[in-house]
Amino acid sequence: MVIGNGLVAGSFGAYAHQDQFLVFASGVSNSKSGAAADYEREKALLLEQLKAYPDKVLVYFSTTSVDDPDLAHTDYVQHKLRMEALIAKEAASYQVFRLSNLAGRSANPNTILNYFYRHISEGLTFVLWQQSERNIIDVADVYRVADHLLQQGLFRNQVVNIANTSSYPVGYIVERIEAACGRKGVYTAVDKGARVHIDTSRLQRVYQELGIQFGPGYLDRILEKYYVS
Repeated sequence: MVIGNGLVAGSFGAYAHQDQFLVFASGVSNSKSGAAADYEREKALLLEQLKAYPDKVLVYFSTTSVDDPDLAHTDYVQHKLRMEALIAKEAASYQVFRLSNLAGRSANPNTILNYFYRHISEGLTFVLWQQSERNIIDVADVYRVADHLLQQGLFRNQVVNIANTSSYPVGYIVERIEAACGRKGVYTAVDKGARVHIDTSRLQRVYQELGIQFGPGYLDRILEKYYVS
């Protein structure tokens, strides 16, 4: 069973008729939202689904931004931490996946790649934080890893990071998008931001088993897959 209709929910379409799992992918889509009503709506729906399906394994998607000094204090991240605590208390069986920045086919203008690609391709101005890093992973790889963990029963009733093994400087991301769309971005660079470390050590063996390679060329392959082709 899948709740939601966004990028993550769409990638878990194969779980629509799997009675064992309740895939909750109906969270707030804009991580910059400060609207309390948005977060209360997600909480209410989550509690409703937990009550309606107490015997299913709840699958919830949180964020690796809890480890990002630039973002850990935001309403979005604090909300995700509260939902993690609620699930640990209320769900009989669960799996929480903390995801980094997703790449995929999405009309959501708030994803980092959609934001930069639109601004660069349309010549719109933006501000670039020179010291910031962002961790980007293909939603298809997220699904492969999550599906493997769920089907094997690994890390049940735990919180697990699913992310790229490396984070990219934001300036590098902009450079690769500029190369992909053949034009320079119009931006103001500011000396702000922080490096991001996301611990993916628990999944190294899984990445190897699934043949997921995050080395050189991974970001370019994502851009080719979702923005150029």
